[in-house]
Amino acid sequence: MPRKQMFEGGTKNRILQIGRQLFFENGFDGTGVRAIMKAVGADVGAFYYYYTSKDELFDDVMENFFAPFHADFDRLAKEAEEAPYRSLLLFFIYLNDRTREFRAQYANNMHRTVRLAIRESTLTIMEPYVEKIIHALIEKGAHPILNEKAAAVFVSHGIGGVILHEDSDWITSIADDLHQSINLVLGLDADLSKKIYEEEMSKVGDKKEYFRRTEAKK
Repeated sequence: MPRKQMFEGGTKNRILQIGRQLFFENGFDGTGVRAIMKAVGADVGAFYYYYTSKDELFDDVMENFFAPFHADFDRLAKEAEEAPYRSLLLFFIYLNDRTREFRAQYANNMHRTVRLAIRESTLTIMEPYVEKIIHALIEKGAHPILNEKAAAVFVSHGIGGVILHEDSDWITSIADDLHQSINLVLGLDADLSKKIYEEEMSKVGDKKEYFRRTEAKK
């Protein structure tokens, strides 16, 4: 069903902004429609002009939150056509960097239930993009021990889950183990994988500068 047109003054955008703020602070169960509309400065009837329920608003908040991630994941997956291993590395470097930024911004002002919802949604959202990268790796000679879909789920939730863990500062201490697990699941030769890793990362150089350049192209 197409979204209804906004009232003059952007009431729907205001509901979305306030809804996001209150959901993040108080959680889904701790946020009511009346509280949202009181903060918006409009009556409850205006809420139901745009949304059928609080659940629908929460879905809209999550969709809005993840929009830039979809764009960046898609860009990295498309680059896999030329350099799939490099794309896979950059995919998780990107995820790690964005996770650190997220924690710095929301560490003290986001309800735990919403953090967990975002974590689970992130892992699920990653799957089709990781699957595209794995498909490109297979075309370059990789032989995963699982089919593409299963390998994508394993890598997304395995490596992604470690990065998104609430206490992931220890990730650097197990980087070699994670690298080996990817080699095993994707059927990559360990020595060749290491060589590709070093070659591809040398091409990237400063990863922050890389992301700035590629974002500027969008």
